[in-house]
Amino acid sequence: MSILFYKRPDHVSKEGGPMTAASCQRYAEMTSGKSSIPPSLSFERVMGNKTMPPCSLQDFLDYLIYVAHDAENLQFYLWVQDYKRRFNALSESEKALSPEWKVDDIHAAPDLRKPGSNSIKSTGEDVLDKDMEEQYLANLKKIAARKSSRPPTPPAKDIEITALPALSSPPDPVTIESTQRWKSITDQPFRDEISQIITHYLLPSSPRELNLSHKARAALLHALHRTTHPSALSSIEDITCLTLRHHAHPNFIRWSLCNGNKPRVFFLRSMAVAWLILFTLSTLLLILSSKPRWFRIALAPVLWVGMTNLIAAARGLCVLLHRLHTREIHPWELDSARSSTPALNKSDAKFAEELAGGHRGDAGSYSSKAELFRSSASLTAVPSERASLEVIDLEARPAAPAKSVSLMLSPFGPGNTFEGEEWVRKWGSMGYWQRIRLRKVWVKEEGLRLMQNKIVRQAELWALITTVLVEIGVVFCPVVSVY
Repeated sequence: MSILFYKRPDHVSKEGGPMTAASCQRYAEMTSGKSSIPPSLSFERVMGNKTMPPCSLQDFLDYLIYVAHDAENLQFYLWVQDYKRRFNALSESEKALSPEWKVDDIHAAPDLRKPGSNSIKSTGEDVLDKDMEEQYLANLKKIAARKSSRPPTPPAKDIEITALPALSSPPDPVTIESTQRWKSITDQPFRDEISQIITHYLLPSSPRELNLSHKARAALLHALHRTTHPSALSSIEDITCLTLRHHAHPNFIRWSLCNGNKPRVFFLRSMAVAWLILFTLSTLLLILSSKPRWFRIALAPVLWVGMTNLIAAARGLCVLLHRLHTREIHPWELDSARSSTPALNKSDAKFAEELAGGHRGDAGSYSSKAELFRSSASLTAVPSERASLEVIDLEARPAAPAKSVSLMLSPFGPGNTFEGEEWVRKWGSMGYWQRIRLRKVWVKEEGLRLMQNKIVRQAELWALITTVLVEIGVVFCPVVSVY
């Protein structure tokens, strides 16, 4: 009897305003104690890329970009996890350059909403340090334009070196001490990578700006200005993790259950209604005729088929596609460069398997995960004190669109907009019948197929109960004998 009352994951409504600990707590309360997501599709397995399409990590990212419009949380969270791993792999001498950030230090962060206000005691050193911090943040916004417009460096033989004029007076001790502190900050490991994170996720109007409150943003910038230790990211890491776990992940699994797009689901509902209308008209004709009552039972399959498809379509499922264990491709998969996964060579496949924790399956499904960590590894390959701030181009593909799959999984890249992508034009030019006859692909994730199977079985049982009750009433209707 439990299958009659089976429920797919409930939709978790998004809280208005920025991400806060309070909103995360409300998400947790909405999903606590009533999760219908099986362990094989848990948040940990999806984030570890141990699930198969259409529930893989890449599918999760596609959902957040094209459906939920909230992909920056996942991109930032993946970077934090990899950054912690790489920071912990440093030598003790390098770690010592970045002291651990204390949670109590957050209360010393300046309020960025009030220019000129600062909760730190305004000593001469603090004012100078605050000025350098503001100049540092301002320079981050200009660094990309400066790199692109920088003239070529002349040959060494053409450079004339002149001696600097001597200082007329000894420097201020406060200036010397603050300058030394500033130099120690710039010598911290991964300082330039942190600068990239600030320009990509934290500054207002950044390409992948996180939806943070003014206070949380100011506290995070204050902490990252002083240290590159992962503890400076702990508060925002917790918020993004809870948002992904209790809001994005349940909605993603619920959305993945649908094996047809909106035009196909609408067509299925229309056909189900047509079957029910056919049953109703045929039943009326038999009641008005002089035929025996038992002839009316012959229409029971028509009612059962119509009710089954109507109930399943209400949950976004096409019964026929489920029987074949297939689904329609999504509109953004119209581009062959996005829908097809490039083959990996043996070394890449082995590397991807190690990243996925030894999970074996289709080697191509790990390509995005491998590319993500290759991009991170390429950042660490550059010396931390001289790391380049340029966005790394990941394995350019000749037929790839402007934003390739690997670039969207990379922590650094363009914004999560898709209006200019090729599939938008293709989808807009398609007719209604073309949209319901898209290419079909196999549903590889066994856990998702089991959930779909429960929904279809539930639809069939409720349709059977409805058919039996309706047919009992129809059979007992008297014969009118109009003709």
